[in-house]
Amino acid sequence: MVGWQTVGETKFTMTAAENWIDRLIRENDIIILCTEGRTVRRVAYHGKHTRSDVLQFLRSHIAGARAIVYSHESDTGPRGIDIKSGEMVTWR
Repeated sequence: MVGWQTVGETKFTMTAAENWIDRLIRENDIIILCTEGRTVRRVAYHGKHTRSDVLQFLRSHIAGARAIVYSHESDTGPRGIDIKSGEMVTWR
């Protein structure tokens, strides 16, 4: 049985979604979003560009932070994908 994952508004097989996110991680910029009270701070990630290294960085350095890999530009601003959850994110 094939598992499905929705990324943004697109439905992928689990393998296709993971491969697509892994390719974005290798090729695109990654930012770390940290919530501090009512403020969200954005920091560029400069470590190795593999899913396991990014997730390890989050676990060991910043509790509650999210790693977002850049995907594309839209009318509402830059779009990216949360590396851990696969959720599509927009920021300014």
